[in-house]
Amino acid sequence: MIGETVYVGSEPVANVLVHPGAHEDGDDLRFPAGTVVSYTLAFPYDYPGPLHDTKVTVRGVECEVIGFCDHERPQDVFDGMWDLSTCPWDMTVPVRVCGGDMTAGIAVYSVSVTYDDMGDPVKSRTLAFIGDAQARMESGSESTAPDGSKIAVEKWWFVVPWSSCFAQLRPQTTEIDMGSFTYDVVSVKNVDMKSEFASFEAVLRENTVSQESGDSGEQPGQTLAV
Repeated sequence: MIGETVYVGSEPVANVLVHPGAHEDGDDLRFPAGTVVSYTLAFPYDYPGPLHDTKVTVRGVECEVIGFCDHERPQDVFDGMWDLSTCPWDMTVPVRVCGGDMTAGIAVYSVSVTYDDMGDPVKSRTLAFIGDAQARMESGSESTAPDGSKIAVEKWWFVVPWSSCFAQLRPQTTEIDMGSFTYDVVSVKNVDMKSEFASFEAVLRENTVSQESGDSGEQPGQTLAV
């Protein structure tokens, strides 16, 4: 046995492979909540699956199963030629930490830049979305700026209900306000390609502070110069 013991409810399950985060072969298109996968588990073939809508305790942390997970049954697919002694895991189970992600109020903006008569840039922001999002900081670190000061480097994921206007957003011209901070979007994805959820990957902008999201009474589609 090389796996770990996890608990499905109160039942211990031995020899489960535990991979922190999403599986390297997976992405946001596989799971509606793919951006908040805390662990990817591989269950042995002899576990009486499937698993869905249940809790799994991993390394002492209570998690919930994402989606409906069932065995691939390679021993049936390959007519008994699959070597279960060397690879006995055939059910992948993505889970997320219960309460491990927060709901936060955010505002998503499309940014454009024009130039006035003097040739000076004028930045404007069009509100694309305002409301609650599932927010998760994927990584955080500290680096040193050229002047020697310390700056925070944070990568975040934000998941919100899909809006048709998101199809026009481009990462290089999209930004998100959360609280008093602004985040530069580096990817926009239509999660699982069903137009149900949008997933934004964003990084905290250096040395910038936004206005509190929603304080101005803005409405989606409204454009303001900043």
